[in-house]
Amino acid sequence: MRQVLACGMFRRPSEQQTIRDNVAKIVYNAFADELKKGGYSVVAEPGPDVLLVRAAIVNLYITAPDVMTPGRTKVYTASAGEMTLVAELADSATGEIIARVFDRYQARTTGKFQLSSGVSSAGEAQSAASSWAKILRVELDKAKTIGS
Repeated sequence: MRQVLACGMFRRPSEQQTIRDNVAKIVYNAFADELKKGGYSVVAEPGPDVLLVRAAIVNLYITAPDVMTPGRTKVYTASAGEMTLVAELADSATGEIIARVFDRYQARTTGKFQLSSGVSSAGEAQSAASSWAKILRVELDKAKTIGS
């Protein structure tokens, strides 16, 4: 009888933190870039006419994180993983919450196993972040026209 033992890839806390930090940078940069394209200024201080965006990535599952291991290793996966955006939009001066957003992104899958790497995982994170950022910019543009 052939047996298979399935187990998760356990990572050291420092590797996990590096992955979190990298995803945070990807998401922040995607939002900042998209908002700037739309003519919005990204500022660090609250003030009048400033929207506070608090965003977090939860349920981050990376199928094949790129960590240095001795020897040659090839990893094949059907998907790079998934993550969920949780965000609050608030008036920066009063802290009054205007909207809450939850959206789950699942990486593309072809239905076949493909060679995976940290590069492909980062590409999927970039795709998700860019999509979320564009949605925010489009909705902010729509909100500008309310009451006009």
